Amino acid sequence: PGQPRRTAIAVIPVWSPRVVRYGYPIVPTAVDAPKVSLDLPDATGFSLRTLVTGHGQGNEDDCAEFCPRTHTIRVNGVRHDVTGWRSDCATSGVRGQLGNYWYSRAGWCPGALVEPWDVDVSRDIRGRTATLAYAITPYVNGCRPDAVPLIPTTCTLGTSAEYDGGRHTPPIYRLSTVLIAYG
Repeated sequence: PGQPRRTAIAVIPVWSPRVVRYGYPIVPTAVDAPKVSLDLPDATGFSLRTLVTGHGQGNEDDCAEFCPRTHTIRVNGVRHDVTGWRSDCATSGVRGQLGNYWYSRAGWCPGALVEPWDVDVSRDIRGRTATLAYAITPYVNGCRPDAVPLIPTTCTLGTSAEYDGGRHTPPIYRLSTVLIAYG
């Protein structure tokens, strides 16, 4: 209701929906979410809107679904951080569903909307170009099939290092970011 604070003149995809593997030393985050350079429209302001959710369990620290981590987006070198941890899952989703809906999670709750991470980055952008980079708290998953050395005690839920599609699934983040230009 009422007048919008600002009028959007462009929505520019930065990282369209993608899977970011987490905890694999041979696959850095930048492989799945590379640094992006954008040409921008003439605008009076800019904001980032990001959706990021963690998935995967049975891994070291029960990542990426059940472990809080810091996500960082740098805009022209200026750092913006969020944890994106949802501790309201017991009350935010559809009550009475099957599974373990009441546990806190990385950026989402079963049956609930994902809350966006919105950041005004107007002060970070001067001119008609911007460079953006994404990172996550460093982490090495010691409970994965190719881990050397494998330390079975790092596996949670009593799983082995083999992924089984149920109790032990690979740690990933689902990431989607757009840059919104305002006129």
